[in-house]
Amino acid sequence: MYSVFDGTRSSSFCCFDYGNAEMSGVDEGNATMEAIYWGSDTQFGQSGGGSGPWVAADLENGSQ
Repeated sequence: MYSVFDGTRSSSFCCFDYGNAEMSGVDEGNATMEAIYWGSDTQFGQSGGGSGPWVAADLENGSQ
């Protein structure tokens, strides 16, 4: 996965993804989504330093 960000567009909500994202919020099983998240959402208890935005891998069920 890769993406190029210019820093002017991000999200403070889930799920601002680039890549193979799902069309709905339904968990469709392992390996159904592999995307890069760019934003400052802390809904799932994870964050980076400062107030964001942060880059994160958004993998369905943590699968590769």
